[in-house]
Amino acid sequence: MRILRLAIVAAAVTGVVIDWVEAGFLASMAYFTIQSNVLVAAYYLYRLSGRRTSARLKGAVTLVITVTGLIYNTVLTHFGNPFAALAEGTPKDVANFLLHVVVPVLALADWLLFDRDLRPRWSDALLWLLYPLAYGIFAVTRGLLLDPATPKRYPYPFLDLDVLGWGGLITNMITYGIGFYLLGLALIALRRLGTRDAVAT
Repeated sequence: MRILRLAIVAAAVTGVVIDWVEAGFLASMAYFTIQSNVLVAAYYLYRLSGRRTSARLKGAVTLVITVTGLIYNTVLTHFGNPFAALAEGTPKDVANFLLHVVVPVLALADWLLFDRDLRPRWSDALLWLLYPLAYGIFAVTRGLLLDPATPKRYPYPFLDLDVLGWGGLITNMITYGIGFYLLGLALIALRRLGTRDAVAT
């Protein structure tokens, strides 16, 4: 367990630092990928100190990093080979692989394998949507405040107000919100499987 969590922290910190160096701290932190990996690194550093946690908090962290991996490997790369980026082996390619593949897979493994006594409630899936919603509001607000000539002022195409308009943007946010909610329910179902006698936390 400790080795897995050390690997999660090492992968997340390495990827984030590379991205900070390549893109700049402020530009980098505008991305959900970077924010979610920072959260994961902080959470698992906390766990490595020996402190306990709740199923609700662990589930929230697991959901956001799973979303990071799924969105990148489906919507943004269109189901491309996740190992293809390593062909050139540039620092940015290594960071992308660590942040979008390695960390999400390892965090999901930790969710499934460890802390089995922690049993999330079904209602937690709704609470876990608060951070993705807050990020969406942040990303759109940031884009509106930046100069229209700023490159990539909306960090993701599904949040690009200039292209989508308000109707398309709201539709996307509702659609993704439903998807994230269903993903949260799936994480809870996987977690509760075989732990019916555990105490809810």
